Amino acid sequence: MKSLKDFEELNNIQELVEKNEWEIIEECFKNLCIRIAGEEFVVLINQLDFSNYKAELEVKLLEAIQIANDKGAKAIYYSYDQNRNWNAAFLICNDYTKGKDVEKPSDEDWASRWCREVKVECFEEAYDIYEMSKGFFSKKYIGVTLYIASIIMRELKDIIKKLDIGNLSICMHFMILKNDIAMFDDIVRLIEKL
Repeated sequence: MKSLKDFEELNNIQELVEKNEWEIIEECFKNLCIRIAGEEFVVLINQLDFSNYKAELEVKLLEAIQIANDKGAKAIYYSYDQNRNWNAAFLICNDYTKGKDVEKPSDEDWASRWCREVKVECFEEAYDIYEMSKGFFSKKYIGVTLYIASIIMRELKDIIKKLDIGNLSICMHFMILKNDIAMFDDIVRLIEKL
């Protein structure tokens, strides 16, 4: 199974997130999308209006933070499913292991199984572009999915800056499914506390 580090353009994303190098991050994901899917998909994605989705993310993240604080949880992660209208959720985890303490960056031992979820409305416009990129022998959907997800990651980081998240760690789960099988799976730690 692939992780972000398997793509030359993305092999230092976690480090860039920690340094708040968002222009460089977005450029890395954009270049990957151009290489895999083509310039036309970058143009379509850049035309998406993320404002309503960002507002939804903020409301749902606030709800997730409240639940996490009430439960004494340690982490929240955002996870999406690009195959189902870009449905997403904030998943609340009781336990969490800091990135430097995890043996492999894609190791699933970074957090406990989630104990609660806060569903986020689907992002149908993103799903429509994802659907356009799919083809039986095409890998365009990989570049499209990762580029859309990277913009959502930047929006989440902007939201997190405004909120009191206490001692919670907040991560984003990058996953690409094909026929309900994970072809790509990785975690980016947006804020790491403890």
